[in-house]
Amino acid sequence: MTATRTAIPISESAKPLRRTNVTVEELDDEALIYDSVTADTHRLNRTAYFVWRACDGRTTPRQIAESLTKSFEVSLDEATAHAERIVGEFIERGLVFVDPLSEG
Repeated sequence: MTATRTAIPISESAKPLRRTNVTVEELDDEALIYDSVTADTHRLNRTAYFVWRACDGRTTPRQIAESLTKSFEVSLDEATAHAERIVGEFIERGLVFVDPLSEG
């Protein structure tokens, strides 16, 4: 996942849910995700894979960021920026969905 993209705006109450109909190959702390619908392969670094696993439909990006601070020893502001950017990229690529009912 690239670091230069702008985050898609996500509401604070959104609870992103990863797609289950993709193939995930774990490689140590990283992962490859193959989307058979688009035939795209996505390589996730350690941080992106952490966020991917947290996209369970119950956890907000803010909660993901709070977990990032504990696991990666980064500030909450930095973790929030990373979580929002990564979740936004997942949404943009169709790997994660946000239920409109979870946003309000």
